[in-house]
Amino acid sequence: MSTRTRTPAHTVAKPTRTTDGRFAFDVLRQEGPVLVDFYASWCPSCQHLEPVLDELANEWAGLVRIVKLDVERNRATADRYGVRGIPTLILFEGGVEQHRLVNVVKRQRIEDELGDHLVTALGLRD
Repeated sequence: MSTRTRTPAHTVAKPTRTTDGRFAFDVLRQEGPVLVDFYASWCPSCQHLEPVLDELANEWAGLVRIVKLDVERNRATADRYGVRGIPTLILFEGGVEQHRLVNVVKRQRIEDELGDHLVTALGLRD
């Protein structure tokens, strides 16, 4: 009998969770675009957005990193970026905020709003 384990044919990418202490490493020092979801576990809109971000993390793997920050447990970072409503999505590039979406939970709107920024950031524009 073989003791080999099966390896999935496709690994699913998921958003990374970060904290106040790791934010600089996980977001600001990263190469390429990073989309940060500022959320709270009790927030219905945040809960509705979670599967959308899971899908995008998987589809955009290798192009855009998606990171989640719980504002209840990581107040310093939320305050530093003036997050007052949740969910708030902030796109960072080179450690600098490029675009912000507040209280958006529809995938199409996220893609529409961030499309131009991502195309530019990824160098896909002719």
